[in-house]
Amino acid sequence: MSETQGSKNEQIRIRPTLIIGLGGTGGDVIMRIRRRFYESYGSLSEFPIVGYLWLDTDRSEKHILAREIRDFVRLTDTERLMMTINDTTAITQNLKEPGFQHIDKWWYPGLNSLGQMNEGAGQIRAYSRLAFFHHYQAIRAAIVDANKRVRDPLAQEVMMKSPILKDQGLLAQVEFNQPTNVYLVSSIAGGTGSGMLMDVAFLVKDVFQEGNCSVCSFLVFPDHFGSVTNDRMKANSYALLKELNYYQFGVSHFNAEWTRGTTSKVPIPPFDYTYVFDNQNAAGQVTGGQPGSQELVFELLADSIFKDFSHGEFADHKRSARINLRQYMNKTYDYEHPRFKQRFIQRYGSLGMASIMVPHSRII
Repeated sequence: MSETQGSKNEQIRIRPTLIIGLGGTGGDVIMRIRRRFYESYGSLSEFPIVGYLWLDTDRSEKHILAREIRDFVRLTDTERLMMTINDTTAITQNLKEPGFQHIDKWWYPGLNSLGQMNEGAGQIRAYSRLAFFHHYQAIRAAIVDANKRVRDPLAQEVMMKSPILKDQGLLAQVEFNQPTNVYLVSSIAGGTGSGMLMDVAFLVKDVFQEGNCSVCSFLVFPDHFGSVTNDRMKANSYALLKELNYYQFGVSHFNAEWTRGTTSKVPIPPFDYTYVFDNQNAAGQVTGGQPGSQELVFELLADSIFKDFSHGEFADHKRSARINLRQYMNKTYDYEHPRFKQRFIQRYGSLGMASIMVPHSRII
């Protein structure tokens, strides 16, 4: 979104945007983003060009830290998809059957430890990916439907007539001639995000086709979760990062067979921008160890994404900085090891934000 000065109001140009959250982390951040829209504009309906889609394997929502704000920013049935499976063994023990042979190509032999899946994937990546394949048609339909909603021409009319935006001196113009912005938020520690992230990312690119979307990911590392972090969470993250690095640089396309007999070659990379977040910043400050500290990163992610819909000098500078990074994204960093040469793609980044707290009550 960029701004120009009008004769009376500030004109803000906004692209249609879809925010996808995977697992508990993705759902939590989506809730916080929606809260910011609610607090800034009074109603989520004032921004119909922003769509949301939460995908999770845990119907209980027990990992959503932002539960205290859910009532007034609750997602609708079209904005959330719980990918549960009543009996996973009905699939995993019949992989040689015609309907499941495309899953048999990647399933781990002997893995039958999880029966019913309705409270998460048990930190097992394969079960999360199984849920993606099982619910593939519904996920694809949800993404297509969300894109239709945010690109509905009536959305601009709603925003231009919004009394709340007018009261704030803002005149909105939706840039339907620009690609849809897609933000994908996930932890890579648990089974859900780590297991289906790559498939969801390439499905987005397959749905939108080349050049019709700009995809930005925000990935949270396992140490962020403090004392609950275990070896399996670290292994999930390592495996996901190996896959991500391979499809950022190693090959020309991703071979997808999400339904038996139907294949697609989706071009790389899965993300135009990839931001990663660990539990320690440059100043040595650590999250995850103290109660409530995990929420600091979730708040950071929500603030960063919401700023893309803000107006003013800082918001403009933030968007400009991201665009300027593009010239470096396809370059590699070559590391000369004493025994071999290593090459790393420069598609990864991170970000941080700082705030100044003003004692308002003391000033007035």
